[in-house]
Amino acid sequence: MRRITLTVIAAVFTLTGCSSSGGKGNYNPGDPLRFEFVRDTFLNQDVKKDAVRFSFEEDSLYGYDIEFVTLPLVVKSGQGYIFAREPFVLVNPLYQVAVVDAGRLEDARYPESFTRDSQFFYLESIWDSLPGKRVFFRMPHGEIISLKFQRVSPDAIILDLGGEPFVIMGYEDKFLNLKDLIYTEPSSLYDTTYHIHFIGTLPALNIYAGWGVAVSIGDSGDVIKVDRDGAVVHENEDGDDFYTDRFISAIGNRWYHLDENHRLVPDEKVYIVKKPDGRLYAFEILSYYHPQDTLKSGYFTIRYGKVK
Repeated sequence: MRRITLTVIAAVFTLTGCSSSGGKGNYNPGDPLRFEFVRDTFLNQDVKKDAVRFSFEEDSLYGYDIEFVTLPLVVKSGQGYIFAREPFVLVNPLYQVAVVDAGRLEDARYPESFTRDSQFFYLESIWDSLPGKRVFFRMPHGEIISLKFQRVSPDAIILDLGGEPFVIMGYEDKFLNLKDLIYTEPSSLYDTTYHIHFIGTLPALNIYAGWGVAVSIGDSGDVIKVDRDGAVVHENEDGDDFYTDRFISAIGNRWYHLDENHRLVPDEKVYIVKKPDGRLYAFEILSYYHPQDTLKSGYFTIRYGKVK
């Protein structure tokens, strides 16, 4: 993943005139936030081409704070499909996040509660329980592949294919095509040629291409669901058993609306992030378009601050 280029638009400034019931961690719901600093930052990288990870401050404990990506949006049109990319904003799943109504960061108040921003492309919660289980992978365009796992270890994965063992060895840091059960080298993060990327030995599903890949442990697969307008229903909303239904995002694709010209306009929301050690940050999304060429989409500008 490429390193992103950040351009700070506004100088750091300290907010004054805000009051609170106490220091960080002593806020009550509804209290106005006080900030150590606030910055406006343009992320000079097109998220339609690559995922962008951003950190509020340099932090040796956590690799990133927010991830900006685009995921496939597929709409049925006549006898075919139209593919587009929909922008998602995801908070590090180790953190908690809250969404509050506020037109500006400076007007945000402490939330009633926080929730965890789960990301749906990791399989670590089921990986240790795979031996002896049959797993159904739904591939792009709805095709379902059924695989039964005999053994999973750091050295090898053994599948049961028609009663015969099939051994996959040396999968660390590899990209696996499930249909052919061969390793492949993708040309980009959004490539369609692989379905599982082993980051070390941790498997991550390729959710970026086509309709993405979903997985379910059970007795049978199920079908792609579309709404009455022909749009493919998002995985976290379609009610089936596939693993991606566990996707819960406080922000996700719900951070914007479309204006009369079909341009993305950020909602008047502020997102408050709580790290495991209690540190608090807040951010709002200012724009999805390049500041020097407002016809170029895919470029985020955010305002963020560290809460006292």
